Amino acid sequence: MKKCIFLTTLILMSCLTCRSYSDSDRLQSADRGHKSNTDIYRAKGYRGSVSITDQYVVWIGFDTSHGYMFNEHHYLGAGVGLFLAPTGFFPLFGHTFVEYNAYILKRASTPTAGIKVGFMGFLGEMDPGITLYSWYLQKSAELEPNIGWSWAFNEDMGIRLSLGAAIFILPQWEDILAMPKLTIAFDF
Repeated sequence: MKKCIFLTTLILMSCLTCRSYSDSDRLQSADRGHKSNTDIYRAKGYRGSVSITDQYVVWIGFDTSHGYMFNEHHYLGAGVGLFLAPTGFFPLFGHTFVEYNAYILKRASTPTAGIKVGFMGFLGEMDPGITLYSWYLQKSAELEPNIGWSWAFNEDMGIRLSLGAAIFILPQWEDILAMPKLTIAFDF
């Protein structure tokens, strides 16, 4: 299963990289003296995204974020998400967050850096026979720095791949958990 997900991600990244190179070749061959609409990759205004996440190669989740793109470089939004471990050991988790993303270059294909700050909690009950974690992970603050790459198909749509760390600051404050997180986001 892990090999299938890795191979699918690798093929998707290869296709998107080829597309971004062909877009940049097309733009370089165009007249450089006139700015055309194809030079705008991320338009100012409302933006949203739907993401598929994978934390620690076990926790599968879905996030959605909606906010405002201030210019081609800066996005600020808020969102909600769900994630679960298919082991049946833990219940469904939910989180709310505020998110900032920076798109580094003024191109269709650009590196990104971002951060999410939010709150995470259970959306269900723990198995009554399990007492070890019943108090431990019920509610926590969440911090998620990430870096990645974004491919814009046009000014309204794109895809973003990012790698980050989901850091959970537990109620005891001396306990902090961190998990690597892979995200594939479809921007609209």
